[in-house]
Amino acid sequence: MQLQISVLVNKEINEVISRLAKRMGTSKRNIISLALSNILKGEITRKKVDQIKMDIHGLTHATNITVNQQFKDRLDQLDHFGLSRRRFFGLLVCDYFYKHSHEFLGEDILKEDATIYSATKANVQITIDKTIKNKLMKYCTENAISLNSLIAHYVMNKTLTVKSFHTTNKDFLHLTFGEEVKEQIQDNAEEMNMSERYYLNLIMAQISIDLGL
Repeated sequence: MQLQISVLVNKEINEVISRLAKRMGTSKRNIISLALSNILKGEITRKKVDQIKMDIHGLTHATNITVNQQFKDRLDQLDHFGLSRRRFFGLLVCDYFYKHSHEFLGEDILKEDATIYSATKANVQITIDKTIKNKLMKYCTENAISLNSLIAHYVMNKTLTVKSFHTTNKDFLHLTFGEEVKEQIQDNAEEMNMSERYYLNLIMAQISIDLGL
């Protein structure tokens, strides 16, 4: 079952998230979900939250994210230290993007005018090792992340270090990317002298290793 959760952020971070979403050809909720998956890996203490409350103000922009019951339960199990859920996670999300927005940019510079980014979508179908596919799908479900957005994040922002991948049982995977991401895939694959499908398999192998799947 899909559930809606509201997160409050300030004007500055709302604009940053909006532009990052346009650049990656995805939605604001997917950008926030990627951030939350990283936030939950760290320790969230009262001291940390109290400091964030002192540093960050003006949480006036609400954004809804779609999560499953499993992920909602993880969010609800955290101590919110007397804050409402949407303010608590809004503060954490703002703090995260103030400190880590560069990790969503790679070597790029975020354009001030979000209309520069194309809204066109491109469909891609590849074959992938079934075990890796299932592990990635499970991780994305557990963390309420779109697999398209996770792959786009790696394509646009991460340095590829994996040189090969192993396939035993093949399975099809259908992906949808924004135009900027699709062009980046083409450019990266051409630069590395490989097909786009091979490059995407390397990306997914990299994700699997980085996440310890």
